[in-house]
Amino acid sequence: MGRKTLTKKQKVLNLLSKGNPVWWKTLRGSRFDLKSPRAMVDQLRTEGHMVYINKSAGGTSYRLGTPTKAIVAAGVNKVFGSNSFASVNTSFSDIVASGIKAVYGKQKFAYTNQ
Repeated sequence: MGRKTLTKKQKVLNLLSKGNPVWWKTLRGSRFDLKSPRAMVDQLRTEGHMVYINKSAGGTSYRLGTPTKAIVAAGVNKVFGSNSFASVNTSFSDIVASGIKAVYGKQKFAYTNQ
């Protein structure tokens, strides 16, 4: 049996998990071959990973971090606000994903109909 091949999403998440900023050019290059690095970042955000986008004169970089209090509070309000018993088994990543959606608005993906 051979090794299981990692998906592009898992490769990007592994690289972001190392703690260093990852540049747009790195994700677009031959190693990851992403047509739209921003779409991958948006997808990771909807899954509850807090990916920050930093734009500078040198280009765009991404890094994985901890969610802010505002994002966690918005997620808690969205998940537990109307019916506190509806989502007792909600994970923290679901709360973060809901908070990201509440704070940043609905994300428009480049390659899906979401």
